[in-house]
Amino acid sequence: MRGAHHQGPQVTSIRAEYEEHGADAYYRHSGSRYRNPHELLVRNAILEVHQGWVLPLGAPILDLAAGSGEVTLALRELANPPSD
Repeated sequence: MRGAHHQGPQVTSIRAEYEEHGADAYYRHSGSRYRNPHELLVRNAILEVHQGWVLPLGAPILDLAAGSGEVTLALRELANPPSD
């Protein structure tokens, strides 16, 4: 199932929510709670690709079609790793 949000025990797809409420209404109502179900996979892919990059950390990068920012967040984490 692509991105989803919870309405009680039922989980619906974003497409179904768009069809029922429209995209604008969906994001007004549920956008702040939406999480991409593939976010961890996207993050891990960026981390794996980064191992072979020649691009120095901190170089300007434009994340086109950023969606909800999963790639941007992974790149920011690489540039500023959390301290233990």
